[in-house]
Amino acid sequence: MWRVTEAEAAIVEPAAAPGTWLVAVDDDPTGCQSVSGIPLLTRWDTETLTEAARRAAPVTFVLTNSRSLDRAEASRLNGEVGRSLATVAERLGLALRLISRSDSTLRGHYPAEVTALATGAGMAPDGVLICPCFFEAGRYTAGGIHWVLADGELIPARETEFARDETFGHTELTLTEWADARSDAPASASQIAAADLAAGDRAAVRAVLEDAADGRPVVVNATNYAQLDVLVDVIEDVEAAGRCLVYRTGPSFVRARARLGPPALADLVGLAGGDERGLVAVGSLTALTRTQVARARAVHGLAEVELNASLVLEEVAAAAHVESVAAEVADELATRDVVLATSAAPAARTDHSALQVSRTVSGALVAAVRRISELRPPGWVVAKGGITSHDLLSRAFEVGAATVVGQARPGIVPVLAIESGGRRWPFLIFPGNVGSPDVLAEIVGDLVRRS
Repeated sequence: MWRVTEAEAAIVEPAAAPGTWLVAVDDDPTGCQSVSGIPLLTRWDTETLTEAARRAAPVTFVLTNSRSLDRAEASRLNGEVGRSLATVAERLGLALRLISRSDSTLRGHYPAEVTALATGAGMAPDGVLICPCFFEAGRYTAGGIHWVLADGELIPARETEFARDETFGHTELTLTEWADARSDAPASASQIAAADLAAGDRAAVRAVLEDAADGRPVVVNATNYAQLDVLVDVIEDVEAAGRCLVYRTGPSFVRARARLGPPALADLVGLAGGDERGLVAVGSLTALTRTQVARARAVHGLAEVELNASLVLEEVAAAAHVESVAAEVADELATRDVVLATSAAPAARTDHSALQVSRTVSGALVAAVRRISELRPPGWVVAKGGITSHDLLSRAFEVGAATVVGQARPGIVPVLAIESGGRRWPFLIFPGNVGSPDVLAEIVGDLVRRS
C-alpha cells in the first residue's frame, strides 16, 4: 500500500472545493509540469485511488500512457479508468471532476479518449472544453488558433514538427477545424474569447458555458494564467448549478483548475546527494532532444550507449542486444554518468505500425533499464520523452504511486522522489519537445553537483 510521507503531505494544500475530487487523467507523464506536492498514480485499482482521494489534494494525476496505444485500446483504457474513478468517488461521497490531459501540440486520441472517459464515469457532459495551452513552454490559443513558440517566433501548431507526427499529425489551422475533423458528427465548436477573459467578463463566459449541449466542444482562447483564473471562477459556478463539463487540456489548465500557484523548485542536489552515477534514458527522437543530449554530453563528458531500434525489432537479436547494452551501461556507471539513447527506427516497416514500433522499442528500453538497475543501480534517472518516462516509471521501476515534489525547471521538468531498492532517489520526467538547447546540460549539472 502506498503511503505519503509527512514531508510530502506538508506541501499539499487543501482541495479547492470540499466534496469534489479533481482528477487529471493523463495520456503521458508530462502533464504534471506545472504542479508540485501532487499525487501521481500509474495504477487505478480502487485501493490506490481511495488512498489518493483521501489525501484531499487539489488534483490527482492518473497516468495511462494511452498516447502510446492505438485508438481502440486507448478508449478501452479510459473507460476502465472512468469506471474506477466513479466507483471510488461514489463510495467516498465526492463529486468527480474530470480532465483529460493531453499534449499541448495536439497529439493524442481526441475525441475518443474523452468520450470513453466520460462514459465510463457515467457522465453525459454538456460541453467539452478544449484548452491545450501550456504557457511555460510557449503554447497559447488566440483567435481560435493554437500557437507554439519555436525559435523565438509564435507559429500555428500545424506548422510545427509535431503536426507532422506519423500517428497524430494534423493540417487544420483553427481548433474548431481540428475538433470537427476528428468528430464522427461535426458540430462547430463554440469559443470563449481571450478578450472576455482578459476583461473579466464573467457573464460572457457564462453564456458560452450555459449554451453548451450534447458534449459540444468549447474552444478556450487564453494567453496567461490570469485569464484562466477568470474561466475557473465561472466553471465552478456553473458546475455548482448543475452543468456537467469535461476538459481536454494541456498542463496550464490543470494548474489553474486546481487553484495552484507556481510549483516549487525541487532540491536536486539534496535528492541526488549520494555518490552513485546517474542515467539519462532517451526515447524521444525530436530534433530538440538530439540537440539537448549533444550539449549535455559535451559539457559533462557523459558516456553514450545506443539501443539499436533495428535490432530490437528483430525477434532473434533483441534479447541479446538488450543484455549487451545493459552490461555496457552498467560498466560505464562505475566511473561516469551515462546517456542511453534509442536510435531511430527503420524508415519502412510494413509489418509494424508506427505505434507498434514505438511500443517495441520502448519495451526494449524498459528491459535494458531494469537490467541496469540489477547490475548497478543509478543514483538518479532523467527520462527523456513522455512514453519513455511512463514506461520506465511504471514498468522498469514498478512505481504505482508517487508525489511530484517539484520542478527541475519551472513548468518544464517534473521531479519525483522514488522509493526503490531500499533508497530514495530522484526520477525526472523530461518531455521531448520542451526547453532550451542547454537545459538538459544545466539539469545534469545540478544532479552531479555534490554538496
